[in-house]
Amino acid sequence: SPMDELWRAVKKEGFVPRFLSEAEVDFVLLARTTRKVQRGRILLNHTWYQGEPLSEDNLEAGLWHLPDKTEIEVRYDPFDPAKVIAVLPDGSIRYLHPVDVSS
Repeated sequence: SPMDELWRAVKKEGFVPRFLSEAEVDFVLLARTTRKVQRGRILLNHTWYQGEPLSEDNLEAGLWHLPDKTEIEVRYDPFDPAKVIAVLPDGSIRYLHPVDVSS
């Protein structure tokens, strides 16, 4: 069949099909904006977001190691406020979560 011939030609050329993970698809398709770091947090759509807390093992957790007013790229889902990813100036990524609001 034509589909079998296509797969045979594809394999002959050495192409290996690869499927993207959900996280990779999200990273590509999420909305993008830039924000400035303020005390290890960012403000996005009237909500503060932060990364992992600092620990003795990881002193570069979250955004805490970045100086204030450092611009970072933020990728987010406008319909799901829990999906926020920060792209740091060195190219690494951090997953952010909303900060609990206190009374």
